[in-house]
Parts: sequence; C-alpha cells; structure tokens
Amino acid sequence: MFSPLKVLLSASLALTLMACSSTPETDVAAADVEAEEDKGVICEKVKVTGSRLPVRKCTTAEQRRMEMNQNAHILDSSLGTVVRQSN
Repeated sequence: MFSPLKVLLSASLALTLMACSSTPETDVAAADVEAEEDKGVICEKVKVTGSRLPVRKCTTAEQRRMEMNQNAHILDSSLGTVVRQSN
C-alpha cells in the first residue's frame, strides 16, 4: 500500500518541520526577565563569533559602564588619544 520510501520521506519531512518550529517563552522565563529588570539587570542575546547559537548575557548598569570605559581605554590606547571617562 505505502512504499517504504514514501513513509520514510513523509516521516523525515514531518520531523524537519517540527524541528524548525520555534517555541514560545514560558511564563517562568518571562517572570525571570521582569525580576532581573527590577534589579537593574538587562539580558540580551549576543552572537558569538564562530557559532550560530546566540548566548544570553546579563549585566548590571555598573558592569555595562565598566565595560564601556574599558573599551574606550583600549580604543584610546590604540589610537594614541585620551578621552575623558564619564562618571
């Protein structure tokens, strides 16, 4: 009745379509994000070089300020200029 090839192709197509569908965030994950934002923590998905999978990076306002100052210092030292740091 059904050839094994048709059954195999149908099954692989169904599995492929299921694997490609995205899953919505759960209520628990959304609650975690809201709790983190209340604490001043911001999470973002960052693309990593050499990988297709984004990484979730959560930082506080102080960590973001320190990272921005470090990046400005590295850039200034490579250009040979001095830029004032914001307080």
